[in-house]
Amino acid sequence: GPSATCQQGSLHGLFGALIQPRVCGAPFPICWSQVMLFPSCHFLYFICSMFDFAFELARLSLKQKLPEIHFKYGSFLEDEGKFEEAEVEFVKAGKPKEAVLMYAHAQNWAAAQRVAEAHDPDSVLIVLVGQADAAFKQKEFSKAEALLLRAQRLDLAVKHYKEAGMWADALRVCKEYLPGDLEALQEAYEREAAKKGPRGIEGILEQAREWEQAGEYSRAVDCYLKVRDPGNNTRMEKCWMKAAELSIKFLGQPRSIEVMRTVGPQLVSIGKFNVAAELYLNLDMIKEAIDAFMEGEEWNKAKRVAKELDPRYEEYVDQHYKEYLKDQGKVDSLVGVDVMAALDMYVEREQWEKCLETAAKQNYKVLHKYVALYATHLIQEGSWDKAVALYVQHGTPANSQNFNIYKRLFVEMVNVAGMNNAEAYSSWADLRDLLFNLCENLVKSSDANTPAHEEFETMLLVSHYYATRAAAQSIKQLVSKRGQAQAIARGCPWDCVVKSLMAGMGV
Repeated sequence: GPSATCQQGSLHGLFGALIQPRVCGAPFPICWSQVMLFPSCHFLYFICSMFDFAFELARLSLKQKLPEIHFKYGSFLEDEGKFEEAEVEFVKAGKPKEAVLMYAHAQNWAAAQRVAEAHDPDSVLIVLVGQADAAFKQKEFSKAEALLLRAQRLDLAVKHYKEAGMWADALRVCKEYLPGDLEALQEAYEREAAKKGPRGIEGILEQAREWEQAGEYSRAVDCYLKVRDPGNNTRMEKCWMKAAELSIKFLGQPRSIEVMRTVGPQLVSIGKFNVAAELYLNLDMIKEAIDAFMEGEEWNKAKRVAKELDPRYEEYVDQHYKEYLKDQGKVDSLVGVDVMAALDMYVEREQWEKCLETAAKQNYKVLHKYVALYATHLIQEGSWDKAVALYVQHGTPANSQNFNIYKRLFVEMVNVAGMNNAEAYSSWADLRDLLFNLCENLVKSSDANTPAHEEFETMLLVSHYYATRAAAQSIKQLVSKRGQAQAIARGCPWDCVVKSLMAGMGV
């Protein structure tokens, strides 16, 4: 009835005041301000008496409150440093984890583990992790790692090693127990190493050596390839060479080729052409080896590799060699590879004597191709007399493509001033000899008896007359006086003939 309800409520109020003895103003007929003035031993005795009374009261009418009383009493005992007694109360309260945490906080790991194993197996992990954390702080790394291995929390070992800057151990643990996280950890390590400059590079090299010693050749190769020290070519070469050697020796051809496609160009970039080429040859990368030799201007080696190992590349090497010689202006060397290209370069450089000397060693047709080019050049410069002498020296082929050159030489000579004298004889004689040789060759060619042939015969006759006149002017016995010499020149029967012929030719 109502009286029972009121009694129950009163008990609850009294119980609350008992198990919270430090709460001032609780509905309990005790002056707490006075109690707090007791000596500590009396106060402790008083509080224990209160808990005893609370236990007794709960056992009589509020048994559901017993776990709460045990927990409160355990917390009180923990605060008082009575850990073993507090443990008992926490266990009775159904909260053994509180006892585990109490011992862990006090660094009493054996007790914490004992309670966890006996009453709360799920808390064993907490104990191991906490103990490992404390071991790391005390630099007992092996012990800490063993504890985390038992807890199956090696990720925390990796984390602790990283925070301690012990990257080698972090990578070792990760590789052995967390291989799926290894690549990300390796990248993090490399980023960290890059921030440290030279010290970081030493760390990467140390890691590479450790991978190598552990037989992890692929990872060792990756480490060697990631070294970046632009100011130290010697170190870079050693790293690249080590990566290449390990891949060739241990990783099989596909991986080795992949590595060489990275290492080869790097070696070439620092001038190690032969080294790169030899490594390429170890993997039968013939074209790459040839390219490395050519990059280093080792043309004989490139040619030998092409000839002996893959003749398909002989033309490839020759073509690049020609381009190289052209770019370098090494025309004399180019003659032995591509004589026509060399001759063209001589023409571009206007090295005409060298050009004709080289062309003369080839054949008549090649020679006169460049004689014609030189003659055209001389005519354009107004040196028609040198062009005439050129054909007198090398002959006058009956090539129809040269006819315009021959005609131009004749026209230039008959129209130039100052040729009516004895001194002009050699020039007229050269022109006559040129045309005579041409007509002799025309007789033997398909252009014999053609209008062109007849025209050149006329030019020959005219040049002959002019040469004869110049020769006559040089003989004093034929001229007694200056006026008589001029009369002879004007009255010479062939002078009229010459004028008539030239008029007929439109000259």
